[in-house]
Amino acid sequence: MLSSRFVPLLAMAGGLFAVVLVTRSGTNRSERAPAGDRPVRVAGQRDMLAGQSVARPPRHGAGGDGATIETKGPWGILQSFPVFIAAPDWILDMFPLPSAVTTWTFRGLTPEEVATVIDQPGLPEAAASELLDRSRWQVMDDVIHVIPSDVTVRSLPPDARATIYNVLSRWEENEFQHSPYYIPGNDARRWLTETGLPDHLIDLVARTAYPVGEASCFSDLPLLVAATSSYAEGRMLLKALSRTQTMILRLRLDRDTDIARIRDYWSAGPANAKDFFPLLESVATNDDVRHLDIVHLLPRTARKLLYTFPIPSMAVGGRYPDCHWTSLNFFNQMPDSRLADVAGATTFTLENLHPAEPPFAYGDVLFMVDLEGNAIHSCVYLADDFVFTKNGANVLSPWLIMKLDDVQVRYSRQGPVELKIYRR
Repeated sequence: MLSSRFVPLLAMAGGLFAVVLVTRSGTNRSERAPAGDRPVRVAGQRDMLAGQSVARPPRHGAGGDGATIETKGPWGILQSFPVFIAAPDWILDMFPLPSAVTTWTFRGLTPEEVATVIDQPGLPEAAASELLDRSRWQVMDDVIHVIPSDVTVRSLPPDARATIYNVLSRWEENEFQHSPYYIPGNDARRWLTETGLPDHLIDLVARTAYPVGEASCFSDLPLLVAATSSYAEGRMLLKALSRTQTMILRLRLDRDTDIARIRDYWSAGPANAKDFFPLLESVATNDDVRHLDIVHLLPRTARKLLYTFPIPSMAVGGRYPDCHWTSLNFFNQMPDSRLADVAGATTFTLENLHPAEPPFAYGDVLFMVDLEGNAIHSCVYLADDFVFTKNGANVLSPWLIMKLDDVQVRYSRQGPVELKIYRR
């Protein structure tokens, strides 16, 4: 077990991520891993994050999908509402429609190994006959391309699709398996309702969704593009698939609310330049106003970024802010672009973060660590089961409030994750 004087440092250089172990004396050692399966892994030793594994605080309310949930705690009486946000047109215009031809790329596997991956139990006979016909394969050195027909792609059973696509996700050439669409609530029809998509496209998404751990994913965008009737419908499809579920949180206040306690909770961590106490008092004593959106209580940077997508000027070296940039900048009055590189992230983390014990506190950075000790994601704890997060280093990943459980499901794609707490 590493001593608590070791600190995890998140670094990025040349497309590689590393967790660097640095002692207070300055000695360091690092292990790098290439940006492989999405989410990008941050390589390091298994117990380098010295915080303890955590049990999340219990929920105090209940509610079904899409329903308002109310919970009570030191944060106050918190109401939550799920909503969807979609990428703006100016971002979608940056992306052409993908090819309507499905191509599976296997790299470094023998033909026998590829056949073993494809020949899954439950595969329809016609699909197996087509996919295993090596005369239809394109073989170039150590790369094998398999081009299944639309009929075969449609016919894959969910478990067979999941197994094949899990293997395909190893290689970035398989763009949509490597970075699949995560279906909120595992309900494709609810995700895509009110988007204007024709029913046959929504049905096709639902039919070709597949399980990844506890999540449900979709990867067959070429199949959908082939099923569109026009270029305009294809653009509508991209807009619909960009929809991401987030949460709107608000406090319920009245004359009996312990305003001082709420102020103390939301003022934790570095000083918030915005003094929101007068606003809390005003809402609590105003019989006509009973709710306050928690966006008014967040630090300036988080408040500005929440529910938005990155703009081009935020890219550093062609890469947009990721989860770690987001977590480290949470309390900063202005985003610090130095946190996108090795030196800046190292210095900031060493000087500002330390391992902490549960329970969670507002502003804690929660690292999600896989069984190999890789910190595959980080987010910032807000209240109850909610975190501030950015799920990916790309322009299509907005800043969101999500349930911690849902974030963990998303990042448990390759196996279970543990939570480690770091605090300012």
